[in-house]
Amino acid sequence: MNETTLLSFLGWASFINLVSYVLAATVYLVGAQPVSNWYAKRLGVSADKFKEIWVLLLGWHKVLLWVFFIVPYLALRIVSSSSI
Repeated sequence: MNETTLLSFLGWASFINLVSYVLAATVYLVGAQPVSNWYAKRLGVSADKFKEIWVLLLGWHKVLLWVFFIVPYLALRIVSSSSI
């Protein structure tokens, strides 16, 4: 795998994961109560507990997005632009 392919992969993976994060955060901000009630009923937990789990998962999603996609993309972008 060459540098261009890796940069392209990391860029698109960052974009796709960022869109999924923004979508999940938007659903949480706009329609948290109906969504949490629906999932809480199916999972057998309270709606408040499900909201706590949701926020925890959003936080981990953001951390892992930065660690595995955005930071490597930026680092490779900086290294590739300085080596030209």
